Amino acid sequence: MFCRRFGLDVYVTRHARERMAQRGMTDVLLGELLETGQMRYQGDTRLWIAKAMEGRND
Repeated sequence: MFCRRFGLDVYVTRHARERMAQRGMTDVLLGELLETGQMRYQGDTRLWIAKAMEGRND
């Protein structure tokens, strides 16, 4: 998957795929989150991307 917002390829690990499956998260939802979610920084090297999505509370 390629993220236009960051201009980078996104690699999803086996563990992340398993957790996505458990949570009903699709590649389409992941792409939307990466492209349009709000960035929340922790320090210089870590960040989270968050977005409220209809029908989801995780």
